[in-house]
Amino acid sequence: MKPEKNNYNLELSHEMTEKINRQKILEEDIYQVIEHAERTGRRTLNTENRH
Repeated sequence: MKPEKNNYNLELSHEMTEKINRQKILEEDIYQVIEHAERTGRRTLNTENRH
């Protein structure tokens, strides 16, 4: 469920959707993490691929 207060459009592949469902990760939680990172500037970085 996409929170109405942000403007993010989360696009997940079918495989990723299946993975987050198996791991019981809520899409709403993903939006909350993105919002927190944007608001605080605290983010993670994969040093191998810079993503």
